[in-house]
Amino acid sequence: MHRSIHFALGCGVLAASLVLTSRIAAQETAGGDQTLAALLDSAALARAVATVAPPHLPRVVQPLWAVEYDSTGAVAGVWPVYDHLVGDGSDAPVTAAVRAALRPRWPLRRAGLVYLRVEAGENAAVRLVHPAITPPTLVNRDELVHRLQAVMQRNLGRIPAGAQPVVRVRYRVLARAVVDSASISVVRSSGDAVLDSEAVAAVAISRFQPGTVDGIQAAAWVTQPVRFVMMDDGPADGEPSVSVPSAPAPPPRTSARERTGALRPWAGMELLTSAIAAGTAASEGIGGRGWGAQVNVGATAYRVLTGRVDLGIVALNDKRRFTEETTAGDRTSGVAGGLATAAVGLRTPPLPLGEGAPASVSAGAGAGHSWISANRSISQCLDCTAEDVAVEGGDFWEAGLQVDGRGLSGVSIRYRAYGGRSDLRDTVMVGWVRRF
Repeated sequence: MHRSIHFALGCGVLAASLVLTSRIAAQETAGGDQTLAALLDSAALARAVATVAPPHLPRVVQPLWAVEYDSTGAVAGVWPVYDHLVGDGSDAPVTAAVRAALRPRWPLRRAGLVYLRVEAGENAAVRLVHPAITPPTLVNRDELVHRLQAVMQRNLGRIPAGAQPVVRVRYRVLARAVVDSASISVVRSSGDAVLDSEAVAAVAISRFQPGTVDGIQAAAWVTQPVRFVMMDDGPADGEPSVSVPSAPAPPPRTSARERTGALRPWAGMELLTSAIAAGTAASEGIGGRGWGAQVNVGATAYRVLTGRVDLGIVALNDKRRFTEETTAGDRTSGVAGGLATAAVGLRTPPLPLGEGAPASVSAGAGAGHSWISANRSISQCLDCTAEDVAVEGGDFWEAGLQVDGRGLSGVSIRYRAYGGRSDLRDTVMVGWVRRF
């Protein structure tokens, strides 16, 4: 009866997860509504812009807004993509409404860029879109390299041979392909104020081939690494070198594959406790519960499909202890087992715990099989008596919760119930997870 209840409960959890998965997949196919809901309150935004006059854009241009997130997933900026085509400030009310409707954090918890199509006025509507993006390309790279090499020559005594100080400069390239000097900032210092200031000065005179969004010139925020190198080997010993990429990197843009299909690997470790079938415990002379630890590796695909492998060790109470004399004195036996598990399952996408909350939660359920090999022996003794302990693994179902913080780490708790043919019974695991 006890096992039947567990089996029924497991089937119910798996069925609920399957229904949730199909609903999410349908929403993604319909245009990413689930992801849009995670980004902002689209209904509130549509109501807010319904009373606002649409920006004065050419008829063939989409009213697009870019939303940038920093490395923690917090909102870093909001701007109209084609602001240079407006010029009269009519886009400002929509920009303010978008910023007000955004949730403070996005589910991916990393830097990125998303695009929203926001129709203001009588036909107000909000959609998550994926326009074709061409980043701006630096066209006067040689000029900048020569300028910065001259800086290196003047500062040879400040930079040791073999050093490679890097300055990362963030700035906005306007649609007319020049740098907005007021936007320049150092996001990662080289540690030398002179090199930092020279990198900023070089960026200010950069010229570009314009970037485009859906084939139309548009402004773009980019991050430019400038690497100063003092080579300590080669034909020109001590020759200064400067590396400036021709195509500065815009913030990474989340694609449809990232939203749905990309594999997201993870790893973790857990403490566990597992009950042992009463008949097996009595016949093998072990306690009714084992304690142990395991490491986990796995991956998530399509945001809801999961696979995992666990490897660990379980210690069991030895009720048939024996003692043998060793070089380290009299030693007493113990029972331990190696545990291996493979499982697949379904989980929900991370769900915010509340507006502005620093954490999200996801629930999941799965099924798999465990293998265990146990023996009774004296540890660190090669010649002592050892005997196998007949404890069998088996099939199981499991359910769990995971709480993720602002970074890539989280904590999890899982409950596992084994089938009747297994000597393992109810198992509880608590652990730490790191996503990559």
